[in-house]
Amino acid sequence: MSSDAVTLYYDSRTYSRLFMVGVALSAVAYGAVVALFLSCIRSILTGTDRLSRKKKATLAAYTTTMSMLSTLALIQVIASSVFEVPVLPQPFFISFPSQSSSWILPLAIWGADGFKMWRCGTLYRPYVSRAPLLLLVALLVSLGLISLISGILLLASPFIPQRAALSFTATPVFMLSLSAISNLILSIFITVPILVHQKNMRAALGRSYGRLYTNIVIMCTESCALVVVPMVVYIILYSTKSSGSLIPLLLLPHLSVISPLLIVSYVVQGTDVSAVDLTSIVQRGIGSVAGDIHFSSASQLSLTSFTQISTQHG
Repeated sequence: MSSDAVTLYYDSRTYSRLFMVGVALSAVAYGAVVALFLSCIRSILTGTDRLSRKKKATLAAYTTTMSMLSTLALIQVIASSVFEVPVLPQPFFISFPSQSSSWILPLAIWGADGFKMWRCGTLYRPYVSRAPLLLLVALLVSLGLISLISGILLLASPFIPQRAALSFTATPVFMLSLSAISNLILSIFITVPILVHQKNMRAALGRSYGRLYTNIVIMCTESCALVVVPMVVYIILYSTKSSGSLIPLLLLPHLSVISPLLIVSYVVQGTDVSAVDLTSIVQRGIGSVAGDIHFSSASQLSLTSFTQISTQHG
């Protein structure tokens, strides 16, 4: 057996083992998707009436659609491993090692980024003037168009010749690089108003108040890290031509579903920042925090004078 044949044999074995590891980890991630889906649907159906019927229906439809994408992604990789059905046509395999990416991945990324863009808009809309709001909308639209175009190029990759000018833009690494940057920007824009709310709450109610906002910031950070970290790992491994890049690539469709569902769970459970009713908090107290409530000035006796947290933007 020639040296080239031996190398190809071991490369094939390594790829097969890594693929099976990726399938196993994808199944674990899918279990988390199912758990989040059931939790979100249960909260939507039995939760508070704070959300309108229309918003509940929208969140239920979104949660169901994203969960279905995760289901299809798992079915696809299992079919690829059991029945040796290619995930995408051969032209998609652009460079060594042979990388396959589920056609579900662009759809999952669109769904995740779109939800975060909507969430960012709802957080800023009540509190910023018209000019900054228009700039924010322009930024969100730009991020959305970039994600849309890169995803379309990825889906169209089987029809783009490898030597064409668009060959690199039709690779997973191109879309994931843009998506990682987009997620970082969106996470910053979502976290900033939450930190501002926390500062205002502590100024009015005492330094010991604010754990709720800290938890929300942690949740937003986790939601961002769930997709950004695997994307960065994939980009690094891909650039070094490592077969290990297959594992984060197989996980990303499921992680792209888990990321927004974490935010949905906070929204429907009423622990989202825009769902906090300051008046009811003061009236019933907040455990040990209730005894520590104080106001630094008379102007802060009216809670709504420094912040307006409307339940209609939950």
